[in-house]
Amino acid sequence: MNFHMKSVSSTDLSRFISNSQLSIPNHKSQLAIRNSQYPIINRTSQLANIKTMLYTNLNHIETATQLEKIITENENVMVCCGRMGPMCIPVYGIMEELQPAYSHVKFFDMEFDNPESIVIRNAPETKGFMGLPYTVYYKNGKMVKATTSIQNMPQVKSILDAQFGQPKA
Repeated sequence: MNFHMKSVSSTDLSRFISNSQLSIPNHKSQLAIRNSQYPIINRTSQLANIKTMLYTNLNHIETATQLEKIITENENVMVCCGRMGPMCIPVYGIMEELQPAYSHVKFFDMEFDNPESIVIRNAPETKGFMGLPYTVYYKNGKMVKATTSIQNMPQVKSILDAQFGQPKA
């Protein structure tokens, strides 16, 4: 079962709680919500069996192993590692728009908060980055370029052209 994290209103939360069995033990950090449709959520442990995802039309990378496989099997890869926020969403949109023209490049997204994205967050090319998203470009399995923060269409196209060549007409 896929469960998508999203913002919920207090009304939705109240409905969820009233339709659930809410257990609040005496120990503050042991809040657990039990519902037959959802796994147990316990603040002191990881959220087991809950998947979050980026709501884009890009292919998603969920694990470091998957990323490694993608960059070794494809010559040119662009990965935007971010969240669904105001600095990241425009970059996802640009990537979606450029996909048809840049058929020689594979476009992916990866969640910044996913522990598996540490391979991008801790790469030497991204070490000093402060803003989201981290956009990285791989050529033949090697990271050849990395940018941080919002990018516009001309900036992304310039990098794609310089690193991977212009699209074929």
